[in-house]
Amino acid sequence: MYGRIEDNCGGCGLSKVFQEFDPEKDKDQWEPFREKIAGRTLSQLRCENPKLLIFPLEFGYVKGIENATIFSVKDELDEEKIATGNLMGFVSYKGCSLSIASRFYPNGNDYFLHYMLARVSGAHIVDFDFGRQNDSVWDFLPYLFPRSLAEAWRQGVYRVSRRMEGNDCHVRGALDISRHIRQNIPFQGKIAYSFAEKTINNPVNRLVRLTIDVLEKDRRYKPLFNSTDKVFCEAVKQIKQQIGLGDVAHRSKVIKENLRPVSHPLFLQYKGLQKLCLAILRHDKLTFGNGSDTIHGIIFDGAWLWEEYLSKIMPLGIVHSDNRSGRKALYALSGNRKWLWYPDFYRERDSAIVLDAKYKKLDERIGTSDQHQIISYMYILKARLGGFVHPFPMNAPNSDISYKEKTVAGFGGTVAKIGIPICIGVENYMEFVSFMNKIESDFLKCKCFLK
Repeated sequence: MYGRIEDNCGGCGLSKVFQEFDPEKDKDQWEPFREKIAGRTLSQLRCENPKLLIFPLEFGYVKGIENATIFSVKDELDEEKIATGNLMGFVSYKGCSLSIASRFYPNGNDYFLHYMLARVSGAHIVDFDFGRQNDSVWDFLPYLFPRSLAEAWRQGVYRVSRRMEGNDCHVRGALDISRHIRQNIPFQGKIAYSFAEKTINNPVNRLVRLTIDVLEKDRRYKPLFNSTDKVFCEAVKQIKQQIGLGDVAHRSKVIKENLRPVSHPLFLQYKGLQKLCLAILRHDKLTFGNGSDTIHGIIFDGAWLWEEYLSKIMPLGIVHSDNRSGRKALYALSGNRKWLWYPDFYRERDSAIVLDAKYKKLDERIGTSDQHQIISYMYILKARLGGFVHPFPMNAPNSDISYKEKTVAGFGGTVAKIGIPICIGVENYMEFVSFMNKIESDFLKCKCFLK
C-alpha cells in the first residue's frame, strides 16, 4: 500500500493519501504503520531503526529537529487524517509506505527536492529519470555522499590498528620465532617479526572506496566528483591512493564486514557515512514490503535543506552562521560571550544586513516570534535591512523574484520579504534547472545586497 502527501499538511484523509483506501481490507497494513511511526520523535525512531536515514541528524546537526515527528494522526468525523510538518522523504514499514513531497512542488516529480540536494552537494546535474515515483527517493542518497564524506574527513582520517608482518633487519615489533626459523635459516641478516600499525585500509574506508567506484561509473552521479569542496576531493584522492580496486572486488564481503556500526567516540561522523554507503550499495528500496520489523526510509528536514541551499547561492561577504560549532555567532552583550545568537545569514560593517531562511509560505502576516527575532538581529548588527527569504510556487516559467519591504518604526531600517519562485510549469528537469539558474542570477542582483 503506497500513499503520497505534501509536507505541512494540516490534515488529509486516508482515502486521499492512499488511493482507493479500504478501511477493512487495508487495516492490517495501516494500523501497524500508524502505531510504529505516528507521533513518535525522530530521535526515538532513529535509535530503534538503523535503516532509517534522517538528515541532517546523520551529519550531526540537531537544531531541535530530533523532537520532530514524521506525521501525526487525527480522528475527525469517523475518518483518520494525516498531518505533516517540515519533513520530506519516504518511509515504509511492513508493506505500507508513505511519500512526503514538498508543498512547493506538488505535481509529483519532486524536481525541487532533487535540485536543492544537488546544489547542496555541489554537483551540477541536469539529467535525471523521474518516472519511478516512490523508488526514485533512493536516488537522493548519492547527493548526500560528498557532504557526508567531507564531514567525516574533517574529524580526521579514520585509521584502524592492523596486525602486520615484517621480515627485515629493522625490527619494530614482537619476534615471530616459528616464522623466522621457516624463512631465515640459514641466517640471511633478516629477522621475522610482527607489529601493529594503524592503517587507512580498513573495513569502513574500503566501504567508502567501493561507493566511490559505484557512483563514478554511473553517468548520473559522476558530476558529484567535480565538487568544489576541497575536503571531499582530497578525501577521494587519498582513499583511491591507499585502497585499490582489488581490495573491494567482492562487494558482499565489504558490506558484510561493515554490518557493525562505527563506535569510536572520536569518529562519530563515520557512523553516518557508513550507514549512507550501505544504503547506496544495498539498494534498500528492494526491502520495502518484505515484512521486516524495522522501519526503512529517508527523511529530510525541509527547513535545514532550504537554509543549506540558500547558503550556496548567497553572494560573497554574506556569513552563514553555524550553531553546531559555535563559530560565526553574534554576541548580544558587549564583553560577554554567553549570549550567542545565530542568524541564518548576515553581513556586518557599514552596510549590515541580516536574512532569515524560511521554508514556509509568507503570503500572510509574518508571525510575532519571527518579527521579534529579525528586529532583534537588526538592532544588534545596527543593520539597515532585515529580511525573510522564502520559496513560493509559480506556474509561469517567466516568474521573477518577489520583493516587498516595510519600514521599521523607532530606530528605522527596512524589513523585506524576498520570495524565490519555484516554477511548477516546466516540461522536464532540464528546464527546471535552467529556470532556477536564472532565478539565482537575479537573486544576486537583489536590492537587499546593494550597498
